[in-house]
Amino acid sequence: MRSLILFLFVTYCTSAWANYLNYRSEGSFSIFVMKCDDRTVLLDYFELFDIESNYKYSVPAGNADEKLDILLTRLKKINYPRYLSIKSLRHHIQENLKFVRGIKFGTIKDQINFTNWSQCQVKTLAKAVNPTKRGRGIFVNLSLWEELDSRSKAGFYLNYLLNLESTFYDKETTTVFTRYFNSILASDKVDDFFDLRGKIRLHQRLKAPTMYHEGVFYNIYNRSFGFSDIRIKNNFLTKSSSSAVPLKYSELGFQPAIAFNNTGNMKFSLERGYLLDFTDRSREYYFLRSIKPLSGCIGPFKLPDVQATVFFTHDQDDGSFNFLRARSHFWIYKGRYVEEIYHDNGKIKMKFTNGGRGSPLQEIIDC
Repeated sequence: MRSLILFLFVTYCTSAWANYLNYRSEGSFSIFVMKCDDRTVLLDYFELFDIESNYKYSVPAGNADEKLDILLTRLKKINYPRYLSIKSLRHHIQENLKFVRGIKFGTIKDQINFTNWSQCQVKTLAKAVNPTKRGRGIFVNLSLWEELDSRSKAGFYLNYLLNLESTFYDKETTTVFTRYFNSILASDKVDDFFDLRGKIRLHQRLKAPTMYHEGVFYNIYNRSFGFSDIRIKNNFLTKSSSSAVPLKYSELGFQPAIAFNNTGNMKFSLERGYLLDFTDRSREYYFLRSIKPLSGCIGPFKLPDVQATVFFTHDQDDGSFNFLRARSHFWIYKGRYVEEIYHDNGKIKMKFTNGGRGSPLQEIIDC
């Protein structure tokens, strides 16, 4: 059983993206190369493979488009919603690239730790502005472009698509994190970031406030006093580093329910669109407030449709969830007030209290 399903499928058209880019119209970004005496390479790759040097480039041979396909497949394994978004933007590569020989872009304005390295110097390969504005897009220095091999050209394409999101959606003012992410996708250690622990480590390095893993959006990094960057309003997911455009739940196959490995067929609703908060990974357990039993039995009991607080553990290796206990002010069972139900050695048990704490009380019945 899949422990938690929040999203199954994302569909949205190019026009929706274009409208959103119009809304986030300000900004620009540049793509850089390291020009050396004997070669010219995408700066993203030079930073990771030459300077950090504990990573190696590892994408099978092929032309730039074939390599880009492989990079996108890897992105899909790390962040499925973002992959869908990037895939929908790919048409901009053919439609908006403008190659100009001898073009000059002026002073470098980005977070780069150095502009010279041994016999190499950072050069601006391209500058991109909002592609939805007529006559605008991305201008590429053709002379530098002709010096690149297929792997740097593929990396250039993905850099462009990733930065369309971060600049015109998240309003980032630097490409430092997208350069790193871009190069990780092309590295020999990309497999390390496909599982949950790896994704957590990668997204913390990227300073990303949210992360997606097998149907679950996690809050893993606090940017603003503990509040998540994801907000749900009028059936839309309105902010997420995991997706570039507003996502409408009715178009996503959204299933607002959480299921646990050890509760049989019982599910609890997530009708408020909870984001699971795992900013503190050292906690022994987590909880969700004010959620309701949705369907099924938990052990021998069927819970009424009233709010409860559910406590659970989370396995960082496989992403599974296990029920610990649930509490409610509104439960009664055969005339006795129920304080909580809990899991104990494979069985679901009840803890009773002397008085009811809420009104109206609702009956727990036998399955």
